[in-house]
Amino acid sequence: MLTQRPPNGYVRGRTPNRPSPILFPDRERPSIFGRLGNWMRGLFGYTPPAPKTTVTQLPAREPETDVPTTPESPSHHGESAVEMESADRATVQMLPGRLEPLIPEVIQQEVRFQRAPGEEQEVTLGWEMGEPPHHVTLEHPSVQPLHAKMTYQNGNWMIESLAPNDPVEINGTPVPSSAGPYLLAAGDQVRIGEALFRFFFP
Repeated sequence: MLTQRPPNGYVRGRTPNRPSPILFPDRERPSIFGRLGNWMRGLFGYTPPAPKTTVTQLPAREPETDVPTTPESPSHHGESAVEMESADRATVQMLPGRLEPLIPEVIQQEVRFQRAPGEEQEVTLGWEMGEPPHHVTLEHPSVQPLHAKMTYQNGNWMIESLAPNDPVEINGTPVPSSAGPYLLAAGDQVRIGEALFRFFFP
């Protein structure tokens, strides 16, 4: 006797035969036009050309060589770099004499002097900012913007007042601005505002 099979393919008493799943790779499947193109290329034996690559060659690097240094201008007259550096260092020289502070609570800085060779040096002192070595800044409210001027001439230091209302004092004696320069001697005490210094001279 024939057993009638239901429409869904299930027979009573039997395990239905389920089709196994078909797995596709993750890559995208070609479209119908892509498949048609591949079929035609395979039919006529067409092979796509390889992609062209452009190779750019860099110029060869020249080897580094030691190039001897030459003077930049004929005015150097063949002087070497060491000689020119020594000449630059010789443009400023230390001068004898210094001012040592005696009241550290007011001023703690020691004053030394410099100049260019062969020149008479003039140095102003005050709380105003200036260009060294032609100015020494003394940071204290009792000091005037331009309080004093010191001049080095013929191997000696002279000082004069630039503030008429607050003259410089030498060993306790005021030196008014109208009196002109005062010749300093070793051991003199110089008062500028409330700052007191001792003058040392070899």
